[in-house]
Amino acid sequence: MWAEKIIKELDAENILYKRDFLTAQISYLEIGGAARIVVYPKTKKEMITVLDLINRNQIKFAVIGNCSNTFFASNGYNGIVVASMFGATLCP
Repeated sequence: MWAEKIIKELDAENILYKRDFLTAQISYLEIGGAARIVVYPKTKKEMITVLDLINRNQIKFAVIGNCSNTFFASNGYNGIVVASMFGATLCP
């Protein structure tokens, strides 16, 4: 499965992520299903690494900011969500 390969690479790069993360926890409207992986790059270098990883593996992804104008599907997201706020603590 693609998620296991990505997780190994994120671990190798020491990049913070959450698996099967309930997006309602970060949505302003508190709605949304689970995203397969949510990644929290802390630096520009980590962001570039994450985007390169996504590109090389041709994985569906979405980049989010503070989620105030973001809607997540209740049936989840089978891809990677990248939290673009460097150093932001979106993990509950």
